[in-house]
Amino acid sequence: MSHEDLPEDKLLNLIRNGKAKDSSEKKGLSPSSVGPKPLRPVQEKKARNFLGPINRLMLIVVAGLLGYLCYELFYESKAEESILETAASQPAQPVTVIALEEKPLSYYENQIKKRDIFERPKQGVVATAADNALSKNFRLVGIVLGETPEAIVEDVLGKRTLFLHVGDKVEEAEIILIEEGKVTFFYQEEEFELTQ
Repeated sequence: MSHEDLPEDKLLNLIRNGKAKDSSEKKGLSPSSVGPKPLRPVQEKKARNFLGPINRLMLIVVAGLLGYLCYELFYESKAEESILETAASQPAQPVTVIALEEKPLSYYENQIKKRDIFERPKQGVVATAADNALSKNFRLVGIVLGETPEAIVEDVLGKRTLFLHVGDKVEEAEIILIEEGKVTFFYQEEEFELTQ
């Protein structure tokens, strides 16, 4: 391969001799057409057609937001004013004030001294003879909490362990509530608790 056959050499020779200018004119190329081609009118039209709906949508959204803002600023404040005006025009109804008897500090101190703050008060549970009889016969071993709570109760006299749910009966005593650490029974028209 000779030195003149290389593509670089051919290009240099064309530039030096001015043949590049002639050859481009022969092919019908103008200097302005050399380089990247500008967008065709069809491509520009497609771009405009694509952006047109987006611009319209954005204008509709902005107009809607401006309308909402005007409504909130002007219409709502007028509605509030009309409500206040109607309330002010109506006569005021008398209000009865009940004065509570003021108690001395010693009253509250005595109430606090009576209570043990570390023990939950039992509500509506009264110890009865039935309570004592059932608590002697049964002992709460444990509680299984979950979707359906379960009480594990030991029958001391029968020497067996019972797994009981709400609604189950033991010696005519029905379980009505199972909570953490206690089971509430309904026996002889009364409620009583069995605790661990």
